[in-house]
Amino acid sequence: MRQAQLLHSLWSLGHPPTLSEIAEIDRSGTTQACRQLTYRLEHLGYIAVDVDEQDRRAVRILLTEDGSKVGEAYEGFFRELTSLISKDMSEDELKIVARFLDSFIKVLGKKQRRP
Repeated sequence: MRQAQLLHSLWSLGHPPTLSEIAEIDRSGTTQACRQLTYRLEHLGYIAVDVDEQDRRAVRILLTEDGSKVGEAYEGFFRELTSLISKDMSEDELKIVARFLDSFIKVLGKKQRRP
């Protein structure tokens, strides 16, 4: 699942990130873990790795056509899931859920930043 999530994140970004940026997105915290993940995705043909033209020490991760398809499919899956869950909810209920999810995400972000 991490691979599909990462492909969706890359698809959503709209620009080819560096390996360090991917480590931040993936929240694994290490470029080594992300290097292994990107190696697998490159081997499967979902991404391409290219040297950054501005900083030759950095690499940029580019989605291939197949990688973009996975990103789009992942997005579609979550849109459909969200629609199914929220179809019988009132506007007020949706606002409450949105506030809860915002708070939940903030707490998770704080927990993951701790050493």
